[in-house]
Amino acid sequence: MKKIVITIMLLMFSVVFAKENNANKKYKLSKAELTYIWETLSDNYAGFDEMEEQGLTEKKFFKTKTYSDLIKIFDQYICDCHFYFRYKDLDYRQPFAHDEGTTESTDPAGQTYFEKETSNAYYVRFNSCVSDEYKNNLPQVYENALEKDFLILDARSNYGGSDGPQMQLIGGLDAWKYSGTIVCLQDNWSFSGGELWRIFAWQDEHPWKSLLVGTHSGGCQVYGNCETYKNEDLKILLYFGVNAFWRDLPSNYLGEGKGFEPQVWATTQTMKEVLEGLGIDTEGIEFR
Repeated sequence: MKKIVITIMLLMFSVVFAKENNANKKYKLSKAELTYIWETLSDNYAGFDEMEEQGLTEKKFFKTKTYSDLIKIFDQYICDCHFYFRYKDLDYRQPFAHDEGTTESTDPAGQTYFEKETSNAYYVRFNSCVSDEYKNNLPQVYENALEKDFLILDARSNYGGSDGPQMQLIGGLDAWKYSGTIVCLQDNWSFSGGELWRIFAWQDEHPWKSLLVGTHSGGCQVYGNCETYKNEDLKILLYFGVNAFWRDLPSNYLGEGKGFEPQVWATTQTMKEVLEGLGIDTEGIEFR
């Protein structure tokens, strides 16, 4: 499988997401500001071709007069939950999946990675795809999982980063012909590289079975390898993917802001009960 590394800026997800955040403020945009935004998108954004295919032209873009007008352009021509725009004190990002009754998972202070062995499962919790522990330890997990019926990969509330260690883990599982079940845990705050189903669901290519447990994932899969473009003088920041991955997405990806639908529904509060109902020993594992 083609190796894909999807990065995401963690601080962006602290923003209150909405399609039109504070857009009622009628900031007027100068020609210089519009030129910077247009040139940055047209030169670098992986989704720019799709914007043009949907009918966006340079002439139409430069008819924009205010921040509110610009947000209408973004809403009409961009479908990308990685895409982030900051202008002065205003923030724009498109909404992501949200299921009623779900809450973001938590971990002990400073903990981003945790492993636990039970009688029939090997559990790995990683709430980040950028930590050194994740990068150094996850590729070797197959060594401990080979004799277990279940390998549980817990990426709930994982905002993403590099999926390289995941690809390395797949290589080890393939080489040693792991034949158990890989259980991927996700929630509405599993984004980008934290949406594990994208690379662990290809059962026809691997000897293992796979099962997706949780809620819908956040839905940030179409574009990736994100970069930040910033103009301090104009007070503009753009953050978006420079590569398009939509051709490689599984057919069950519901779209940006919708994510992957779980095969077995569970929230953090019910996760232990649900997994035990599937025959998985979760002794010593705390879901928070």
